[in-house]
Amino acid sequence: MANDLYKQVQQKLDLVGCGFPKTMIGLEKVFLKKLFSAEDAQVFLNMNDRGHFITAAEYAEKNGVDEAWAAEKLYDMSTRGIIYRQVRDGVREYAHFPFAFGLMEFQIERDDRSWLPSAGAYAAVSKFSKKMHDTMPFYRTIPVRREMVVGSEVLPYDDLDALLDRHDRFQVAQCMCRTMKKGCDHPTETCIMTDDMADFYNENGWGHPISRDEAKAILREGEKDGRIIQVGNTRNAENLCSCCGCGCAMMQLGKRVGSPASKLWSNYRLVYDADACIGCGKCVERCTFKYVKRVGDKVETNMDGCLACGLCVSTCPTDARILERKPDDEVYLPPETLNDAYQMWYDVRQGTVEVPMASAQ
Repeated sequence: MANDLYKQVQQKLDLVGCGFPKTMIGLEKVFLKKLFSAEDAQVFLNMNDRGHFITAAEYAEKNGVDEAWAAEKLYDMSTRGIIYRQVRDGVREYAHFPFAFGLMEFQIERDDRSWLPSAGAYAAVSKFSKKMHDTMPFYRTIPVRREMVVGSEVLPYDDLDALLDRHDRFQVAQCMCRTMKKGCDHPTETCIMTDDMADFYNENGWGHPISRDEAKAILREGEKDGRIIQVGNTRNAENLCSCCGCGCAMMQLGKRVGSPASKLWSNYRLVYDADACIGCGKCVERCTFKYVKRVGDKVETNMDGCLACGLCVSTCPTDARILERKPDDEVYLPPETLNDAYQMWYDVRQGTVEVPMASAQ
């Protein structure tokens, strides 16, 4: 009976965000049981579907329970990072949140890490990464600096400064990927939340508040040691991080399933002038995924894998490497907000819509 309960939780989670597909050996249930008690699981199932928010009063009316109990239970679950909480008009409301970005990252300050082996095994064995990249990854890469794009302006939802200017509140926390990864020496405090997500993290005691300028400095600093800027796959970019190939699980999973990152998730592409290249090799050292390799006295780039982040552009002494914006009919228009993205992820997986492509205009 308990297994049926957690199977239902898995099915609910599979409809949120990037999904949470089952495995043949039930690793998803092992993970869920580490985070959810049987009572938690039942409350989770009695909430609204697919990320739609519900207040304690609405939950109590829907399920015929005491409102004070519902308020206490929902709040407790949100402080443990197994559901999400935000405030609207002074009232707390709650929603399901995906496996990643979500349940995994929300355990960042949890002392008990007994859930971690099952989460890692699940990510390795399940079809989560393939399913995510077949629909729409949570993150997309933007150029580390707008000046790297030659011949046209960077779109406002691909411009770090413009994205940060959209928000008022910022919170930085430890990057879950790097805290789990051995052999990565990059800074761990690089995961930045904005506005409602920043409030959620702050109220739960995860990380600490920072200013807009501090957020910008954290993300810009990554250019020095080979980190790229990835933002939530929306025009609002509610979450931003400074990611590396040695520590970022999302990027590693994408590479494992052969995701052609630059084909859709970046609006820019690398342009390489072989005649201008002097073979110094600085670009080879800069590519976080080793998509740039030395061949004789020149270099070659795997364009299918290239993220168009601009790290190799920033150190090229002869301007042999630049970024350019793709033609208008290849420009990708992300959903406006995270809630819009949730609906899109669901619709794409159901086959009712295609991932949106739109003109830059």
